[in-house]
Amino acid sequence: MNTKMTKLLALLLAMVMVLGLFAGCAKTEDTSTDTTDTTDTTTDTTDTTDTTDDTTDDTTTETRPNRVIYGSTTGLSGDLGNAWWTNNADDKTLRDLIDDYSTVSYDQDGALVMNATTAASIDSVMNEDGTKTFTVKINEGLVYNNGEPITAADYVTYDLIAFSPAALEAGAKVTTDIVVGAADYQSGATNYISGLRLLDEYTYSITISADYVPYYYDLSYASLSPLYLPQYASAELTVKDDGQGVYLDGGSLVASELDASRWIYEGRVSAGPYQMVSYDAGASEAVVEINPNYAGNFEGQK
Repeated sequence: MNTKMTKLLALLLAMVMVLGLFAGCAKTEDTSTDTTDTTDTTTDTTDTTDTTDDTTDDTTTETRPNRVIYGSTTGLSGDLGNAWWTNNADDKTLRDLIDDYSTVSYDQDGALVMNATTAASIDSVMNEDGTKTFTVKINEGLVYNNGEPITAADYVTYDLIAFSPAALEAGAKVTTDIVVGAADYQSGATNYISGLRLLDEYTYSITISADYVPYYYDLSYASLSPLYLPQYASAELTVKDDGQGVYLDGGSLVASELDASRWIYEGRVSAGPYQMVSYDAGASEAVVEINPNYAGNFEGQK
């Protein structure tokens, strides 16, 4: 009895396997038929698309925006005032993107080096009174993002604005102890900075107080960055040096105008790898674009 049942079960199992095999074949044939139909439809669509070359190009060309989005939890304040007022980390990042023409830079190892893109030479000499004078020759051919030329006058403008009585009145916090004559200029005792000289169109010198030399990183004292004077004053000011030191001729700096210069975004004149496009205070978002006039960093890289 058991033998008969075993044979019967074996027969039933074999029948089930055979039926399953036929069902699989039928399913495969149906799928193949569907695939053929789909291919035919695709062919018809392709033939229609090929009748217009422009349509084919539009559907096959993928375009992506050429941009980088950088996010930070700190948030921009929008202050571009050269760290004279505040120095928010993200504001500094933004300033570093749009301002990069200092005469001294840090190399890849963190060492101070002359920025060969902006400076042709930096020489120094110790004076008998213990002060130290750096003479910096600027490379010719440098321009701002708006195409206007940059000369040594643009570099000494940095200190003429930073140490000015107007900047102090506007709340800027800049030490005057390092550069000879800066304290007298800021207090109004003189209208010039005796330790800052404009020697010719592409050469300036800066004398450092004896209290700050020697110093291992004293090359940093030689470094200035160009500032576009019309962006900081409505008066038609010019930089002059009659032998006593640099000064501004044609009017005076105004505290309210210096403060306003911190918040100029659209059309801002600068000298760096990027230039300002816009700033959204509500979103704490700045947009910058490549500055086509940028000559490169201290290694000449753009």
